[in-house]
Amino acid sequence: MPTGWVNMNMPRLLLPLLLAVSGLFAQGNLGGLTGTVADTSGSLIPDAAVKLLNLQTNASFAAVTNDAGVYVFRALPPGAYRLEAEKTGFKKLVQEPVSILTATTSTLDLALAVGQVSESVTVEGGVIALQTTSPEISTVLERKAILDLPIQIGGAGATTAASGRRQPENFIFLTPGVVGIPWSKNINGSPDFTNEVLYDGISAQLAVTPGFLAQTSPPYESVEEFKVQNTLFPAEYGRGLGVLNFTLRSGTNEFHGGLFEFFRNDKLDARPFFARTRPRVRYNEYGGSFGGPVWIPKVYNGRDKTFFNFNYTGLRNSPPLSGNLISLPPQAFLQGDFSSLRETNGALIPVFDPATTQADGARTPFANNVIPASRISAVARNVNPLIPAPDFPGYFNNFLDRSFNRTKDYAWSIKADQLLTANQRVSFSYWRTFTNPDSRNFLGETTPLGIWFFGPVRGRAYRINYDHSVKPSLLHHFGYGYTFSDPIRQLDERKGNQTFKIPGVDPNTPGFPLLNISNTYGTIALGNSNQQPNDPSINRNYSFVDTWTWIRGRHQWKFGGDVRFFQYDNFNGTDDGGLSGTFNFNPLSTANIPSPDSARQGNGWASYLLGQVFSAQRLIPAPLRRMRGEYYAWFVEDVWKVNRKLTLTLGLRHEIPTVIQEADSRQSFLNITAPNPGAGNRPGVLQFLQPGELLTPNYVRGFSPRVGIAYSVTPKTVIRTGFGIFYSPTNATSVGRMNRAFVHGFSFSQNFPQQTGGRVPALILDQGIPAFTGSLPNTNPTLQNNNNIDFMNPGAGKPGYVSSWTLNIQRELPWKFLLDIGYVGQRGTALSAGLENLNQVDFSRLSLGNTLNLDITSPQAQQAGITAPYAGFRGSVSQALRPFPQYTGIRNLYQPIGWSTYHSIQMRLQKSYSNGMTALISYTGSKALVSGAGYTGFGDDAANAVPLDTANRALEKRLAGFDRPQNLILSWTWDLPWKKQNRLLGGWAVNAIQRYISGTPLGVAGGGPIPLFNGGNRPNRVSGQQILSGISCGSFDPGRDVYLNIGAFSQPAQFTLGNAAANFGEARSCGLLNEDFSILKNTRIFEKHQIQFRAEFFNLFNRVVFGGPAANLNAPATFGRIGGQANTPRNIQLALKYVF
Repeated sequence: MPTGWVNMNMPRLLLPLLLAVSGLFAQGNLGGLTGTVADTSGSLIPDAAVKLLNLQTNASFAAVTNDAGVYVFRALPPGAYRLEAEKTGFKKLVQEPVSILTATTSTLDLALAVGQVSESVTVEGGVIALQTTSPEISTVLERKAILDLPIQIGGAGATTAASGRRQPENFIFLTPGVVGIPWSKNINGSPDFTNEVLYDGISAQLAVTPGFLAQTSPPYESVEEFKVQNTLFPAEYGRGLGVLNFTLRSGTNEFHGGLFEFFRNDKLDARPFFARTRPRVRYNEYGGSFGGPVWIPKVYNGRDKTFFNFNYTGLRNSPPLSGNLISLPPQAFLQGDFSSLRETNGALIPVFDPATTQADGARTPFANNVIPASRISAVARNVNPLIPAPDFPGYFNNFLDRSFNRTKDYAWSIKADQLLTANQRVSFSYWRTFTNPDSRNFLGETTPLGIWFFGPVRGRAYRINYDHSVKPSLLHHFGYGYTFSDPIRQLDERKGNQTFKIPGVDPNTPGFPLLNISNTYGTIALGNSNQQPNDPSINRNYSFVDTWTWIRGRHQWKFGGDVRFFQYDNFNGTDDGGLSGTFNFNPLSTANIPSPDSARQGNGWASYLLGQVFSAQRLIPAPLRRMRGEYYAWFVEDVWKVNRKLTLTLGLRHEIPTVIQEADSRQSFLNITAPNPGAGNRPGVLQFLQPGELLTPNYVRGFSPRVGIAYSVTPKTVIRTGFGIFYSPTNATSVGRMNRAFVHGFSFSQNFPQQTGGRVPALILDQGIPAFTGSLPNTNPTLQNNNNIDFMNPGAGKPGYVSSWTLNIQRELPWKFLLDIGYVGQRGTALSAGLENLNQVDFSRLSLGNTLNLDITSPQAQQAGITAPYAGFRGSVSQALRPFPQYTGIRNLYQPIGWSTYHSIQMRLQKSYSNGMTALISYTGSKALVSGAGYTGFGDDAANAVPLDTANRALEKRLAGFDRPQNLILSWTWDLPWKKQNRLLGGWAVNAIQRYISGTPLGVAGGGPIPLFNGGNRPNRVSGQQILSGISCGSFDPGRDVYLNIGAFSQPAQFTLGNAAANFGEARSCGLLNEDFSILKNTRIFEKHQIQFRAEFFNLFNRVVFGGPAANLNAPATFGRIGGQANTPRNIQLALKYVF
C-alpha cells in the first residue's frame, strides 16, 4: 500500500476507534469536587452519602464514598452549592456555600462527628482555592470581578474585526505569565495564535487565527466566569499552548436580568500628547439580559428543571484618532526640491539622477538636490494633489495620524438548560455577532488615498452538551459545537486608476493602485489595491467531544477523544499585489549604488517622482479556494490519590492534526530536486498536486505525556510539580496564510522584482505594467520561472510543541487569600521561524563586491568568470549565483525549525469574593528567548522573515519581541462597608486595575545593502558606549531629546555584515505604568431591584507612555527620535445599569 495513501487516510482510519472509546474535552468548562470523609480521629468512612445541591437551580448531585473513603463529583456546572454528608452513627455535616469553579476539580475533606443523623453541624463554606490534586497553573476570574472591574469600550487590542465592544478576554492579562494584546497574546512565552479557546467546553478555535476571539465572542454580560489555564492542564485539553475556558451564564430559579448603557465622549478625555486638540470620540454600548426558569402560566412550570438566559449588546462608535505622528513629504519634496533633506549636522543627503546610471551603478547627483519639473512622472503629477500637506514643518513626524475604525455592532446570545432526569441533563447555547466597520488608514478622510474598506464581519456559534451519570462511579459526556466567522472584505467601487492613469491597469478596475514609498525613517502607503470583489473569509469549526469518567478506589480515570473539522474559504488577495497592482519605491533607486554610503543616500519620494519602481506585483483574479483540515485526538488520564497528602496525575494524549489542503487539490509547490526544462534542467520546478495528495505528510506521532505531583505538607500548604508536552495549531496544520500560497497555476501574480540592488528599476511608472497574456488554470511546470514560487518544508506537517515544567507552592492565608508562587519553565520545539532562506547567495561571494549588482553580460562578470547558469538567463550576477536562479524569490511559508526558551518566577495572590472584596495580584519575572524573527503561529510572519545568513542561524537568536522581564498587575474590587442600608450614603464601591510592566527590547537597523538576497544588514556595536541616551522616559521631551545614543553604533564596511545583536535587553521601549479606576453607586429601588451608576477612569493619572524610537542608523537625522504615544490619554467612561 502506498505510504502517501496511509498518511492521507490514517486519521479517517482512526476515527471509528476514537469515537468508540469516546472523547476529549470532558465538558471542559465544568467543575468537580473530590475529597475524603473521615471521623474526627481521621479514620476513613466508606459508604457515606454525600450530596450537592445547586443553590440557584436546586439541581442535586449524589455520591457515595468508596472503600477508601473517597467521594468524587464530576461535570458540575460552576456556581454555589450546599453540601451535605451523612452516615449512620454520625451527625450530618452541612457546608454552605461551596463554590464550584470553571474547569476546576477542588478538594474538600470532610470530618463527621459521632452522633445521630438527625443532628447536624453547619460549616461556613466559600471558594476552595487550594489545589491539592492537580499540578495545573491557572487562574479563575469570577463574575463579580468581570462585572465590576473597569473595562474600556474600544479598549486595547480592538481591531477592525472587533468593533471595540467590551471583551472579557481582555482580563486574561491580569493573570501571571500572560503578555501581549487580545489579537496576539503570549502565554508563558508561547508564540502568537497558539491558544485553545473553549465556550461551554467546546472549542471555538478557528483555522486562521487560533486563539483570537473577538470576531465570534458572545456578549460581555453572557459570561459567567472564565479560567486561564497557563500550563500543565489535564490531558483532556490539547491543540493549544494555553487554554481560555469560558462558561456562559445559565438561568436560575429566580428571574434575573437588567439593562445597561456605557458611554464615552471626548469632552471627558485628555488630549493625546502629540495632538493639538482632543479628537472627536463617541462610544455607546447598550443592551440587556433576562434569564430564569421557563415558565408559561397554566402551561409549563420549568422551575428546578428548565432554564434560559438571554443577552443582547449593541455598539455605535465614532472612535478617536491615534494622535501619533507620521512622516509625509513636505510640499517642496513633491515639487522635486530636496534641498532641505539633510542630516542632523546639516549635511545634505544627496539625491542622484537614475538617468546618469553607469554600468557599475554610479550616478551623478541632481544639481542643488532639485529634480527638474520636466522629469517628474506624469503619474506622480496625477497623484500629488491627493497627498495632504503636513501639519508640522520638516520631513519627519510631521503629520497627525488620522486612522480610525467607525463601527456598528451587535451581538446576542441565549442559553438553555434542561434537567431530563435526576441523572441526565442537556444544555444548549447559541450566539450571533455582526460588525460593520468603516476603516481608514493614517490619512483618514483627508484624501481618497486614505480610505480602505474591511466590510461586515458575521459570526455565530452554538453548543450542545449532554451529561449522564450512569452510576455514581461512571459519568458520560457528549458535546457538539459549531463556530462560524465570515469577515467579507467589501469592494472599493471607486475606479482610482482613472485618476492615477498608470498604463496597463484597466481604468475600470475598482480601487486605487497601491504605492508604497519607503525611506529609512518609515514607509507610506498611498491607495488601496483591491482584493477580489466582496472577498469572503469564511471560517467554520465543527467539534465533537465525548468523554467517560470512571472512579475506582483511589483512582479517577478519564478517557476519550476529540474530532474537529476546519473549513476556510477565501480568494487570493492583496498579499499578491491586488487587482490594481502594488508599486514599491525605495531610496536606492536615487542613490549612488557603488558608494559605501549608498544606504544613507537617495529618497523614496524622489524615486517615486521619477517613476523608478523598485519592485511591483499585480494579482490576476483567482477562483475561490476551499481550505480543509481535520483534527483527531484521544487521551487517558489517571488522578491517583495515593494517600491523603499525595496525589499523582498520569496522563497521555495523542493528537493527529491533518495538513491543511485545498478541497479540490488546486495546489502547487516547488520541488527542489526535479529538473526544470525551462532552466536547462537545473533542479527546482513547479509541481502540481494530484487529487487527494497532500503538500506534506501528516504527522501521526504527536504523543504528549502529562505527569503531575501534588503533596499536601499541611492542610493549608501544598507543593506541586509536573511536566508535560503540549502541541499547538501551527505550521501546516493551521491555515495561517496557506490560503494565499501554493496557488501557482490556479492564480497568478505578475511579479517584477528588484534584482540589481536599485541599479535598474523593475518598471518605469509612466510605462505602466505589462499585460497578462496567459490563461488560468495553467499546469506548465515552468510557469513560475523568473517569478516567485512557494515551497513546503517536508517536515511542516508536524505541529510545534512545548515541553513545560513547573515547581510551585500554594498556601492558604487568612481572610481567604491564596498565595501561589513558583517556577515555570518552557522549551519550544519545531516552531515556525524565519531561519531558512533557500535562495540566498553564499556569503563567500561578497568578495565580488559591486559586481554582484551588475548584469551577467557585463565585462566585470566575465572577468570574474561568472557565466549564465542556463541558456536564455537574463539578470544580475547575484541572481545568477542563487541556488535556484530561475526564481526571483522562494516563499518558505512553514519552517518547523524554530525554538524558544522561557524561564519565569510567577506569583499569584488571590482573594475570592468575601467581606465585600476580591483581589488578584499577579507578578511575573521572566526571560523569553527565540530562535529568530517570525516567531508566531501565523504562517506569513515566518515566510516574510529572512535571516541575515541562512548558513549562520545563530545570528538570529534574540529576546522575544514580547519579552517583558517585570510584570506586576493588581486588580481589586471593594464594596465599601459603611452605611449599607442608607440609599444615599451606602452602596458605594471602588475598583481598580494597576499595571506596571517593563518595556520590550529594541533593535537597531543599519549597514549598507548586501546583494545576496539575504535578510538585510545590521550596524556595528561600539564597545563602551551605552545604547540609551540616559534620558528616562519620565523626563523625556520628544521635541528636544533622543532616546538612543547614536554613538553606540557605527556603519560596517561596505559589503560586510555588522556585529550588532538583533535586539538588546539593556535597551527597551518605555515601560507601561497605568492605573484604571472606577467608582460605583448601587441604589436599591425596592427588593432585588437596583440602579447602578458607574464612572470609570482609564489612565487615571494621564501618564504618557512614548512609543518606540526611530532606530535606523542609515537615517541619522531621525535616529532615536520618538513621534508616537504607545498608550491612550486619560479618558472617562460613564455607565448606568438597572439590575434585578
